[in-house]
Amino acid sequence: MNIPICFGFIIAAPTPFNTIFWQWINQTYNAWLNYGNRNASSNYTTKDIALSYIAACTSSIIVGLGIRKVLEKRSNSATGARLILLNSISSFFACASAGFINAWCMR
Repeated sequence: MNIPICFGFIIAAPTPFNTIFWQWINQTYNAWLNYGNRNASSNYTTKDIALSYIAACTSSIIVGLGIRKVLEKRSNSATGARLILLNSISSFFACASAGFINAWCMR
């Protein structure tokens, strides 16, 4: 499942819509995966899980859009490998921040 998501991160045009859409898809997939692999004996409430999901989605979208804004001048003129590298950088930092926020909220 991560292959289409990574493809969307890296290959999609660096527009605000694409950034929001792919970050939301990624965090939704991660939330379902984490929920399926959870410790069933833990006492997490639905509120805890929803808070973590919202925090992860929000942080990944804000960081993704922020980095895209910072790299906007460079990515507008970039093509080929350079565009893929810039997309990868913004996606990596957005996903890393979401993972950190998610773990912080849930632990």
